[in-house]
Amino acid sequence: MFLFKGQEDLHLDERIMQLLHICNLMLSDSASNSWPPYTARHYAVTPLGTRSGLIQWVGGATPMFHIYRKWQLRQAQIKHSLERKSGVPATTAALDIDRPTDLFQKKMRDIRRIFEKCTNSVIRVLDICELWMRAGSCDTWWRVVCRYARSTAVMSMIGAILGLGDRHLDNVLVNLDHGDIVHIDYNICFDKGRHLRVPETVPFRLTQNILYALGPTQVEGVFRESCSHVLSTLREGREVLLTVLDAFVYDPLVDWTVSDHLTASSAAVGVAVTLAVYGTDSRAVEAKPVAREMFSVRIRENTALWTKNL
Repeated sequence: MFLFKGQEDLHLDERIMQLLHICNLMLSDSASNSWPPYTARHYAVTPLGTRSGLIQWVGGATPMFHIYRKWQLRQAQIKHSLERKSGVPATTAALDIDRPTDLFQKKMRDIRRIFEKCTNSVIRVLDICELWMRAGSCDTWWRVVCRYARSTAVMSMIGAILGLGDRHLDNVLVNLDHGDIVHIDYNICFDKGRHLRVPETVPFRLTQNILYALGPTQVEGVFRESCSHVLSTLREGREVLLTVLDAFVYDPLVDWTVSDHLTASSAAVGVAVTLAVYGTDSRAVEAKPVAREMFSVRIRENTALWTKNL
């Protein structure tokens, strides 16, 4: 099963999947008998052009934000039930769901107190309510946690090397039955996140959402050992990785040829139009006739709509 995704160039995702496959081969050769396996889950990506493509559907994976959202809804229902039992008239505010940022914006007087409160009351959802409650035995729970820690370590180290950003909880999927982590949406790579409106300065995501599901030892056990092994293996095979990454230098993606000074609004006009106006290199110059033709076609397509809105 495949998902059709439009308005985005998937060539970057395709190349990242190729890189993950090579990393898996390197890690499997270095630790062929280890368990859990050192592996970065990947999936098939088939670009159909510069602005669309097919993405393989990953079965059995759940976005972490969905888990967080379920916890929010349960907490709201509990609060509502307590108000009814205590005789306090139920208010509509009891069922209001705060956004994650609102938890901090409401109580900024004491940042340390709020951080500890959120850490202790909000962020342990994945560990307690999902992994542990789904396990049929202690042994099953431990195996799932170990696999989760190793999978998280592998993707964290590879993501740090690639400068992978935009790791919000909807872009991190977890298989609750096995503990495997699957990252999606590789559009923000090679430290592009440092140039966002809110710059991303951390090498990988290790917030409390992820930390408390690593097991009793948290970062000091399987996670740290796995991170060390992955970095050592990738460092030994750096020549292979550099060969793969050379493709980004000698055959850059279309989106990367846009001038750095362009704003997000101008980039939203479309890559073809932008290259026609701001062509930045020889390839862009050669593409101008095609870009102009595409631009004229787009103008003709939208003329009726624009006229209607006048």
